[in-house]
Amino acid sequence: MKIKRASLSLGFLAVFWVLSAEAATFTVTKTADTADGACDADCSLREAVIAANAAPGGDSINLPFGTFLLTRAGDGEDLSLTGDLDVTDDLSITGSGVAGATVIDVDGAGDRLLHVLSGGVTLSSLVLKNGRVLDADGGAVLKTGPGNLTVSYCQVRNSIAQRGGGIALTNGNLILLDSTVADNIANGSGGGVFQEGESLLIGNTTV
Repeated sequence: MKIKRASLSLGFLAVFWVLSAEAATFTVTKTADTADGACDADCSLREAVIAANAAPGGDSINLPFGTFLLTRAGDGEDLSLTGDLDVTDDLSITGSGVAGATVIDVDGAGDRLLHVLSGGVTLSSLVLKNGRVLDADGGAVLKTGPGNLTVSYCQVRNSIAQRGGGIALTNGNLILLDSTVADNIANGSGGGVFQEGESLLIGNTTV
């Protein structure tokens, strides 16, 4: 029995190591909205999202303080090349940790900030603002795939959509903690949040 237990433990550790090895952390080094196909020492937020989508496993993106303005206009594609940032795998995006210091802004580009097509996504310590999709859902963030969208210590502001001026879910679960969703507009339903997914959990949050 002891040998069997040891084998199981070693097997579990091997699986854990493989899963851990697959995850990657990408560090954004500039605020410019470029997409040259690589996230290396010169890495934009868009390039980090593209790299995370291509990498297996759940990945992380670390953002320093600053305003990351999405300027590559063009909607209707789901590869993060233009318009919003399209997420297709498990991902966490984390700001500097100083309240209000890390801003993702799409002012003037005519699109939302983030579209989660699949995977579980966590957004932490970010200000998300100025998304604009008048004939679609999710002014700042839209989730259409299964899984959890967790938003913590974030501000979601000044965005406009048909449904869910701030955040819209048509699939999956929303966990909204220690955040503020304010000054958003919906032409249809849910000025702050529109939830058509499985469940909604809000804690210590102003909507």
